[in-house]
Amino acid sequence: LGDACANYETAIFYDPKCIEAYIKYARTYKNASSSQAIDKLMKLKEIDPSFVLADRELGDVYYGINDFAQATKYYEKYLNSGNKTNVGDLVRYSMALFMNHEFGKSLEIATLGLEKEPKSPALNRLVLYNNVDLKKYDVALTAADFLFNQSKDPNFNFLDYRYYAQALKETKKYDLAADEFKKALNADPSKIDLWKEISDMYLEIKNYPNAVSAFLKFKSETGESTGKGLEQNITLGKLYYAWGTDTTTVMDVRKSVLLKADSIFTDVVTRKPDDYRGNFWRARVNTALDPETTAGLAKPYYDLTVTFAEAKKDVRYNNVLVECYSYLGWYYFVQKDYATSLTYWNKIIAIDPNNPTAKKGIANIQAPKSTGKKK
Repeated sequence: LGDACANYETAIFYDPKCIEAYIKYARTYKNASSSQAIDKLMKLKEIDPSFVLADRELGDVYYGINDFAQATKYYEKYLNSGNKTNVGDLVRYSMALFMNHEFGKSLEIATLGLEKEPKSPALNRLVLYNNVDLKKYDVALTAADFLFNQSKDPNFNFLDYRYYAQALKETKKYDLAADEFKKALNADPSKIDLWKEISDMYLEIKNYPNAVSAFLKFKSETGESTGKGLEQNITLGKLYYAWGTDTTTVMDVRKSVLLKADSIFTDVVTRKPDDYRGNFWRARVNTALDPETTAGLAKPYYDLTVTFAEAKKDVRYNNVLVECYSYLGWYYFVQKDYATSLTYWNKIIAIDPNNPTAKKGIANIQAPKSTGKKK
């Protein structure tokens, strides 16, 4: 490196207009010392402002140090001088624009490149990426078809699968999205957050066994070691709850998974008793286990949640309180304790005067009085 650059310096010393020496010097120092490469190219621009290749070389140097704003500036200068025939130049410029979050401009340049080389995998992936970031998901799917099925000699990478999966997700093709997220994981197993994405996709299509399995893989890679164990347990409990409350789930499985959910939320309460969500979700699970409210399985947990939420005196807990009061109003109605039931319906009215459930509950209590019949 040193000997070569010394020779280039010597060549420049004897011929200050030796363009080849400036270019070779900059290319040699491009990775070892970008500042020296930039300095040499700037001097070349001073000596010969018409030599536009220096702008492309500057774009390459700035791209190499992740200064994409400067890279796009010099690539644009080079291409605007009439050098738009080389597809490789268009790829570099479009990629620099993409990395600089100029998605619309990047898409424009990539599309221009595809007119010259429609089977270019680099350009097709840039069209895919940019359309996803521009939220043009249907167009992105078309670009994905070109990338994966029509590009010449493609070498697919993590981002190819990741962006394709995102486009599928946003167009509600959840089963296909799950497959592409898996391919992205295979391409880069370190991206463990994708297990959560996969779980979410399976949940969308109500494939609960796979949703739970994927989430458990995600949890095993993170969770306790990163301080996220409690939140992940809550999410896992909700997955089991969704599984157990889906009417398409067979009855024996429903009970089994609801009991798993109850166990998980019990653990949440044990770990963090001052977090209302443990008892609140235990209440929901036990409501599902006792749908007729004959055993009152959920009552203790709704009572605990009410104690917590009322003490907060915060409107953010109003929806939680309305749910608790609704259950308790119905529970006491089933027990024929109409006075207590009415208390809870009125608590809801105090929060939401037009709440239809509370109005119906009050009407059910008042009806026997107007007819003289005891209900």
